[in-house]
Amino acid sequence: MTVLEKIACLITPTRLGRWAMEADADLSLLKTRPVVRTYVGIFMIMMSFVVGIPGVVVCGFLARKFHEPLVLVVGGSAAMVLNYSLFGVGIYLAGGNYAALLLRWCVRKFIVRFNG
Repeated sequence: MTVLEKIACLITPTRLGRWAMEADADLSLLKTRPVVRTYVGIFMIMMSFVVGIPGVVVCGFLARKFHEPLVLVVGGSAAMVLNYSLFGVGIYLAGGNYAALLLRWCVRKFIVRFNG
């Protein structure tokens, strides 16, 4: 018995395994047109990339120009917190229903393939 078969045997009786096996997960959700919530989430993810590293670079530039390292410490940290917050909320808005669907489908395929 391979390692993957052992993992499949361990996953099958758990709540995750039962959830994945109880209904055939179809991927029809991926064929439907995205709702506004998905577009807002994608926009927030894009904004997180615009805010993140460039924000830290600007704070570093200002800290160097004004000879005040606290600008980089406080401003860079604030930019990164904003970056991760935007990214997290964007992922939640854009991919919540897709992530659950894909997880269910992948677990079901894994169990069927390695558990016989």
